[in-house]
Amino acid sequence: MKKEQILKQYFGYSAFWEGQEELVDNILSGKDVMGIMPTGAGKSICFQVPALMFNGITLVVSPLISLMKDQVQALITNGVRVAFINSSLTYNQIINVIENAKNGKYKIIYIAPERLDTAEFLKFSQNASITEDTQKILSCIFRMNQRFGIKMVIDTLRGSKAEKILKSGLDKIQTYGIMAAVKEKRIRVIINYLILNEYLMLTNSEFTVVKLTTKSKELLQNGEKLMMKIAKEEQIAIKPVKQGVAVDNDLFNKLRELRFKLAAEQKVPAYIIFSDATLVDMCGKMPANDAEFLTVSGVGKMKLEAYGKNFLEVINNFDNCEISQAIPSTHNLTEICSFIKETIELSDESISISMFTDKINALLLNLCDKKISAQKVADYLVFQGYLEIETNDGKNIKIATTKGEGIGIKTILKVKQNGESYKQNFYDITAQEFLVDNIEPIIVSIAE
Repeated sequence: MKKEQILKQYFGYSAFWEGQEELVDNILSGKDVMGIMPTGAGKSICFQVPALMFNGITLVVSPLISLMKDQVQALITNGVRVAFINSSLTYNQIINVIENAKNGKYKIIYIAPERLDTAEFLKFSQNASITEDTQKILSCIFRMNQRFGIKMVIDTLRGSKAEKILKSGLDKIQTYGIMAAVKEKRIRVIINYLILNEYLMLTNSEFTVVKLTTKSKELLQNGEKLMMKIAKEEQIAIKPVKQGVAVDNDLFNKLRELRFKLAAEQKVPAYIIFSDATLVDMCGKMPANDAEFLTVSGVGKMKLEAYGKNFLEVINNFDNCEISQAIPSTHNLTEICSFIKETIELSDESISISMFTDKINALLLNLCDKKISAQKVADYLVFQGYLEIETNDGKNIKIATTKGEGIGIKTILKVKQNGESYKQNFYDITAQEFLVDNIEPIIVSIAE
């Protein structure tokens, strides 16, 4: 339904009031917005209308319990599936609301701020129903005749106006743009989950194509409900370990083995358990108990409860006398490069250069006070002939050369929400391996 239809059907208005539509449009386009409006100006409609248009559940955080109850009652009266979680409910009532939410019974949940940090709600918030999104993804792949790769599927779902989409006629199919308000990262995570659980498969042909399986066809017919863990989208401030603390490769590898085992059991990507940077910080801090484990970068209460016992057991059972291959407190270039090559975890998917340098810097911060920049790496690749400078509208951009494409660098034309196009380079696992193999001259360039 369109926003005007939602407004009329659920709220009885034929037109938005002043300021409302602008806020609604910005929310629908995925932007962060702030609306300052006087009492009675209709602030709640600004988030209620998008909530009824988006997939899944919208959380409304409010400390005003009485206002929360009034709005919930009004929405229920208007036919909206909604609930609230605050101190006026008993424990059993809260559990009942959460169980109903898991089963997709609500479009909006109002919640008091202090309830966001409860164990029950945190556990629920890390899981989400992806049934509706899954149906859209599978339907899109079907309508694309199962002839394209993951990137083309995502671009079609998000309504990309890229030349390859338009030339292929994918803007004419029914599922074009049906997930325009969903971030590319979320769609990719769901697709990866579907592949991991055999609802989709990838061909081994020269150009990888994503195809439906028997399980996905049954899901489309029967409307099976799927649940998956959703990684929190948050920026973690990574703090370096104390100067002079050794990072042991043997312990690091043992922690990685444990992470892999847990990820396989839970059928989630390894980074959802802990990132490489978090494992490195564990090696540096060597936490011995729950309180110390919480000081590790990337560890919160939920991850302590879920994984603390397992990781502390490995750390506490590790013989400190085994630290024979640990990198000393002062490191030469060879040691730094060797450590990076041995410990970095490359991405199976193509990533931007900034994501690659983030991986390197997460390791470097434990060894020295230097960082590499995406600009330095790009300059190195230009010097070596893997990128070349292209001037467009007075701006210099770096794009892949034929030589660069040969090692897995691809220059992709992308389109911003305002319709403006731009080019961005992506590096597949072969390109990432090349950069790691040549990390020494890149690090040397830091001092130049």
